Amino acid sequence: MTGTVSSIAKLSVLATFFLLQLSSASYVLKEDFLANPSSSFDAFNFFTGQDPTAGAVAYSSMQEATQAQLLGYNHGSVMFAVDSGTRLDVSSTEGRKSVRLEGKTNYNHGLLIADVAHMPTGCGTWPAFWLLGAGNSWPSTGEIDIIEGIHNQASNQMTLHTAPGCAVQNVTTQKAYTGTLQTANCDVNAPNQDKNAGCAVAAPQNPVGTASFGANFNTQRGGVFATEWTSSGISIWFFPRNAIPQDLTSNTSTPNPQGWRQAPLAQFSGSECTWDAHFQNMRPIINTDLCGAWAGADNVWESSGCKAETQTDKCEDWVKMHPGNFTEAYWVFKGMRMYQSD
Repeated sequence: MTGTVSSIAKLSVLATFFLLQLSSASYVLKEDFLANPSSSFDAFNFFTGQDPTAGAVAYSSMQEATQAQLLGYNHGSVMFAVDSGTRLDVSSTEGRKSVRLEGKTNYNHGLLIADVAHMPTGCGTWPAFWLLGAGNSWPSTGEIDIIEGIHNQASNQMTLHTAPGCAVQNVTTQKAYTGTLQTANCDVNAPNQDKNAGCAVAAPQNPVGTASFGANFNTQRGGVFATEWTSSGISIWFFPRNAIPQDLTSNTSTPNPQGWRQAPLAQFSGSECTWDAHFQNMRPIINTDLCGAWAGADNVWESSGCKAETQTDKCEDWVKMHPGNFTEAYWVFKGMRMYQSD
């Protein structure tokens, strides 16, 4: 018994050490993406290429998105949506219009704060807010999925994708993080994991008030996500609307993760990853995919309950034929800021 207590104490100290290591920087504001909402889209590039996941989506330029009324501003917030008015021919290769925004500046280390009031939901949707490393040889410079899910999913999934040589430690003491580790090897081709699974943490499936994803998240008017990455690892917090720390409420505040009383949803750490080698030159991306390699897979479409709910065999057919069911497929961001240590 004495040995067990001693081991637990050591693990608790270890978890505290990792948390302090991940949250010891003093931060200064580097970029306020939405400082001026009426021109905030100028801070982003509009991706207009073919969807890398082969989704039933057509990413629009700023001009196209504006003409299609997919962009909007409201009381200091910005909105970007999926087209919910155009019925498409099932036999065509045309995808439904959507938006994929990519930051123009690459960062190494930092604290990314995003105040999200609404996220896309519903069968066929695959919304994501993430960080992607520069270059064309994915995932050699890393990917950090901050918000991600599909269809009517009720809890957020946070994932890292890397080349070989990066795995995370499953720290389970009270309480390094509140999510549940799903897979520990961040390598997208790791043995004994699904292809492209990466290392993933699932957030708790919480009710309205503390939900970090989906319809319940929207009902509570969202909340604030904070993502910190250093040479020691990556942590992701979520604060519901009624529990946002004071130092995250304005762009004049100095955020201090050490002062936040709430544990992160996910903490990716440990000595089995050289963090600076696997995560480099990262830029933020926000997009709404439709179907695609994950959400559009036949087995996923069925297991999610969407096949039965929509009475439609294929995700792509649902997306093309039923525009009116995508009225909730939109993002609202109230703020987005990048900080780095001084």
